Amino acid sequence: MKRAILTISAIFLLLLFINLLIGLANTALLAPWNHGARVLESPFKTLSGAVHIHSRHSDGSGWLSRIQQAARNTGLDFILLTDHNDTVLADSVSGSTEPVMLAGAELSLQAGHLLLYGGPRVRDGFREQDFGGQQALLDSMEQNSGFAIVAHPFHPKISWKDSISRRIAGIEVINADVEWRNDSPLKLLRAIFALPFYDHAMNSLLDMPHKELALLDSLSQRQPVAAIGSVDAHARIKLSKTMFWRFPSYEKNFRLVQTALVVPDSSTGDSTAVVEALKRGNTIAGYAAFGDLRQISIWLDSTDGPLPPGSVATPGEGPVLRVQTPAGYAVSVRLYQNGIRIRESNSNDIRWPVEKPGVYRVVVLQLRRQFPFLSRSEIAWAFSSPFYMHSPE
Repeated sequence: MKRAILTISAIFLLLLFINLLIGLANTALLAPWNHGARVLESPFKTLSGAVHIHSRHSDGSGWLSRIQQAARNTGLDFILLTDHNDTVLADSVSGSTEPVMLAGAELSLQAGHLLLYGGPRVRDGFREQDFGGQQALLDSMEQNSGFAIVAHPFHPKISWKDSISRRIAGIEVINADVEWRNDSPLKLLRAIFALPFYDHAMNSLLDMPHKELALLDSLSQRQPVAAIGSVDAHARIKLSKTMFWRFPSYEKNFRLVQTALVVPDSSTGDSTAVVEALKRGNTIAGYAAFGDLRQISIWLDSTDGPLPPGSVATPGEGPVLRVQTPAGYAVSVRLYQNGIRIRESNSNDIRWPVEKPGVYRVVVLQLRRQFPFLSRSEIAWAFSSPFYMHSPE
């Protein structure tokens, strides 16, 4: 009996080790695309940033200077700080340009967690009822030309439990802190096993956000809503009451998930431009860990001129949806109309006429070899905010 148990245990450990080696091989194939600078035809430029960041003023591990340096090291154009129920950093970041820093708060509401920029000043000990509830908070936000984003709507512990107000600008279609929570223990073990070997080991935990995209499709049928990619960065794993591990670091978080803003080529990229682009939903959310989101161009050529994601246009014979990705790299680009996939292409330069009314969005996937190396696997990369095609009437 004892020998049988030892034999079974040995076989189990051998199979587990083989599985981990397969995971290690596949992780090696998930390194970010390093395609260098490329001139695109897009009439827009792209600003890349990190949304949803916590500092030592709530449950993050770093003070403002550490976060700012991590953003500079990553080459970000903007960051949005959102300490829990605390806007203490709002004055500290005013006027910052390298990168542009915005400070809002992640508010704990009865409905769930809401990233609010431009709302009332709050401090630790915030209670929703003291400010008149969610609607009053949104009133204050609008008076201060701010915006609101629903945080991690399908978080296993803190999901959004209410209808989403028409005054909310966006939802997190990606939340890096949620990504590891929805994976199997074996997948997590594979990533941990790969960490000493590959700096990009966490890439193996990044998946297609099916539920979040379905929510985006549902909401966009009745209101404009932006696709937001959030880091939800704490750079902290609690080890005891007084000790913590700075992992994953702010810099690793910032390289994992980003929100790209599609702005006019003449834009200065200052704080006003960043806020307005977020409010209008001129965004592309994506996994920057697989490749620089600034190398993806998505826009609409229309009779009103070129339009970024989040725009409203009139359907007909004129509008043409343009999608450009790095030349020479295998991609699958998909077009969705009202939540239904209607087109797909492997081209790096796409021109799709958009003739019918509807809500359109684009998904860009990378095609990469994975074990057993016989075919390419689809790796989710980027998700555009919708284009709204409405008839004149």
